[in-house]
Amino acid sequence: MKFRTLLIFYFIFSYPFHAQVVFEKVPKDKQLFGRDIQTNYGQINIEGYVNIGLNYNLEFANWSATEPNNTPSPENAAEIVNSYGKWNDRNKNDTDESYVEFEGLINSLGNLVYLGQYAGHSYFRNTQNLNWNDAKQAAENLGGYLASIHTSEESSAITSFGFFRGWIGLYQDIDDSNYSEPFGGWKWVSPTTYNENEYEYLKVEFLRNGTIVETYNQNLEYSNDIANFNFEIPILAELAKYRIKVYGYSQSEEFLLNDADDLVSGDAIIVQGQSNAAAVMYNGSSGAYQNDYLRVYSGGYTNSSSVISDDQWYYAQGDGNENSGGNAGQWGLSLAKMMKDQLSIPIAIFNGAHGGQPIAFFDRPVDYQNSTNSNYGRLFYRLNKSGLKNYVRTILWSQGEADSFANGLTASQYEDAFEQQISFWQEDFPGLEKYYIFQTRDCNCGTYFNGRKEIKEAQRQLALNNSNVEIMPTTGMQLHSDNCHYPFVNGYEKFATRIFPLVMQQLYEITLQEQIYAPMVTNISVSDNVIEIETNAESLISNSNDNNSLTNSLSNDFILSDASLNIVDFQIQSNKLLLILNQPPSVGTYISLIGLSPNLQDNITNSSGLEIIPFSDICISGDCDNSVNSGDEDKKSAMVFVEDGSGNV
Repeated sequence: MKFRTLLIFYFIFSYPFHAQVVFEKVPKDKQLFGRDIQTNYGQINIEGYVNIGLNYNLEFANWSATEPNNTPSPENAAEIVNSYGKWNDRNKNDTDESYVEFEGLINSLGNLVYLGQYAGHSYFRNTQNLNWNDAKQAAENLGGYLASIHTSEESSAITSFGFFRGWIGLYQDIDDSNYSEPFGGWKWVSPTTYNENEYEYLKVEFLRNGTIVETYNQNLEYSNDIANFNFEIPILAELAKYRIKVYGYSQSEEFLLNDADDLVSGDAIIVQGQSNAAAVMYNGSSGAYQNDYLRVYSGGYTNSSSVISDDQWYYAQGDGNENSGGNAGQWGLSLAKMMKDQLSIPIAIFNGAHGGQPIAFFDRPVDYQNSTNSNYGRLFYRLNKSGLKNYVRTILWSQGEADSFANGLTASQYEDAFEQQISFWQEDFPGLEKYYIFQTRDCNCGTYFNGRKEIKEAQRQLALNNSNVEIMPTTGMQLHSDNCHYPFVNGYEKFATRIFPLVMQQLYEITLQEQIYAPMVTNISVSDNVIEIETNAESLISNSNDNNSLTNSLSNDFILSDASLNIVDFQIQSNKLLLILNQPPSVGTYISLIGLSPNLQDNITNSSGLEIIPFSDICISGDCDNSVNSGDEDKKSAMVFVEDGSGNV
């Protein structure tokens, strides 16, 4: 047993001769706390215990970079792995040599190899290759124990004795209340002890913009050398920065134990999907949208070790890639800034996007709650650890290109996959109210034409058949030179400006403009050589005085399966678009709207500049059963009916 006079590493400063304080819950700098939308308050929890007795918990840590990572799982014992004395977590059932410690000054212990002495203890090498449990038992049978390294000085001493790879006395107690992968529940086989003065009470100072607004005191009552404490502090969701300072008091002396600054309360959103959800900087910066009240916990890292090792809060940034701390994506950042300005509350953004991946990549695996090896597991880990998984208001989705290849999904397969995702999200993030889909753009970046049509139609059907799903087209946005992504201006920025009024109206009941929905087709009929496309818009408008140029654009956008048909003119009648053909369509003709041009003057829109939502392969002649159903009378569209020239549906 070792006798120590150092405070646990959670402290901002170290003072001798006082008890160990363990914070099981304590705020971090820049942390955002989820607000209750009824009261507009969040809650800061400060929980833990004061220990004046034996301490088995891990204080000093010397993990190698990206360790512990519990990969491959399970890894719940530790070993020294290099000449710097760094540690790695490893499966207990693996075999290795081991470091053995003995309390006392001796140079012989069984048949072990003597290493050296430090602070009244002797250290030895067990050259037998044993699993961790057997190595532990072998050391104890000789009156020692696996080396328990409680300080950097002790670590340096052991390193100086000469390196070999071997077990140490650090293990993960999976039954401990603080157990979590990969950092929680680590303990030593041999404790330190704190024969020190105890704290009589703790005090929390609560400051708003640098001024103390409340003070909380709690007396400590010890039982078996342990005194628990718990503070619950309400924090108003507003554009103000809060701070907490935790003090311990012993024999009239005050000691600062924890100091967390720049704390806020607000709402959380998720951005998810492929590279157009990651929305890194391709051309033009989103830096003008950065703001102190937009927060990100960790980052949308594409690997397990990075997300685990980054345990801090950031001011959100939009220009970095998935593997940069604090990434929100360009349009995620822009949307959050618009929300913050309108609502006067902070916003947290969780961007989990991963470029180039099909929808199956985002599935929820069985082990998502205790493994960060999957995309879903990493997103869940961040939201759970930050305390915000119950405070997510919406998920915004931009994905589908990777399912648009020749061997990609059909519309019904994609729709089923997304609805399965919704069911998972609702279980894990119960505060979710709406899902917003950015319809995949018809841009050829290695995808398949018919595949793109399938995915776009699936996304449209999702909005029709699910009352909690909305859709926004991406037609009228400028593509980047790679024909896959977008610049910031007239690209990713427009993702945010388009969806922002919809989010405000549906989640916050704030109406910013009248026509917030993109026009959805509600009925298609054919009479002779005229196709009448009715939408749910209040009205449609042409954005060009050049009728011939716009007709050419419509000819490129509307695809007719009968190659002999051409669009020769068009008319707009209120909320209807009439396409005039060179001749009546033949039996079995289908029509699709693919959405090609980013230019406003090349598109028919509503008064807010939103284009008609693309659709795929609707039969306009013949005896075709090709209706689009709506699962909710309140949705913006009902059905698409097709009639022949005689008025028969």
